[in-house]
Amino acid sequence: MVKASPNAQAPGLFASLESAGSNSLDVPMGLTELFRFRFGTGSGHEAINCFPLSLRPIGNDVNDEVWYTNGPISNYEDQGVIIAESPDYIALHVEHAISDETLIDVTERTYRQLYDIAHIRGFKHLQRAWNYFPQINHGTGDTERYRQFSIGRAVAFEKFGLTKQQLPAGTAIGTGKDSPLTVTLLVAKQPCLMLENPRQISAYEYPHQYGQRSPSFARAALVPLSHRHQLLISGTASVVGHASRHDGDIVGQCREALRNIDTLISHANTRTGKSSEQHGDLSHSCFRVYVRQPSNLGIVKKELTETLGPLEHIVFLQGDICRRELMVEIEGNHWI
Repeated sequence: MVKASPNAQAPGLFASLESAGSNSLDVPMGLTELFRFRFGTGSGHEAINCFPLSLRPIGNDVNDEVWYTNGPISNYEDQGVIIAESPDYIALHVEHAISDETLIDVTERTYRQLYDIAHIRGFKHLQRAWNYFPQINHGTGDTERYRQFSIGRAVAFEKFGLTKQQLPAGTAIGTGKDSPLTVTLLVAKQPCLMLENPRQISAYEYPHQYGQRSPSFARAALVPLSHRHQLLISGTASVVGHASRHDGDIVGQCREALRNIDTLISHANTRTGKSSEQHGDLSHSCFRVYVRQPSNLGIVKKELTETLGPLEHIVFLQGDICRRELMVEIEGNHWI
């Protein structure tokens, strides 16, 4: 499990990993569990605030990623949506089967359902989105499933009236053939700063070669907290400009993704008035690493732990990346 300083100022938002058999986490004082992601279905008890994901952990025994915040917490269900609500944040999680309905339509409907629930309760500022659905690379050209998903998401955001600068940090990963579309949104009452990566073209500005509608997400969200910031890093891969790099080279892809994360942290530091080199202790951060081929896990672990630190704060998951040539993707939560 991730260790945090017992004297740390309660930041208002904190994510950590819980290993199998662990009963408690050393989290900053004064925080309460808001919700938890459960990796792999059917593992342990299912609490009302548990968001199950159809993703198999590989290479370590992490079961849950647990998110904490300040204040009293309410956990309930509404219209099949699992909801965790605090005074400052609401997290919403839902699964929808993909059958006769097109992925465009089910994605738009799912986003509208979640955002409407949040909006009615006074939460209007999207900060983070996680998206998982089967066969993400299936199809060719604009019929590819990821491109169809991107259309549905973009249409929903337009109907919400969101500008490009209000798009949340995001992840989209492919899961097993019969798994549902699973969407989790973290929405706040107060806005945060959405960041782009100086090494990359903004995803929402991608040229048409990546689909009829560009992917609608920010590279990161910088959340102001008590005396510090939380950087919510989107799924990050080996992309420079808008082009994939190091096709067929898993080592090269790991290192390029890490360079992108390093650039994001440096950029976030400058926005908070710190030195671009002042990265802080990454061992107090929390990372998910999606690996397309489990046979590459040993190489990925070696490359990442040399930069990110011990395995205890990294969960490795088997999942397909949004572009066929990409083999690894990293997301994270880091204190600035």
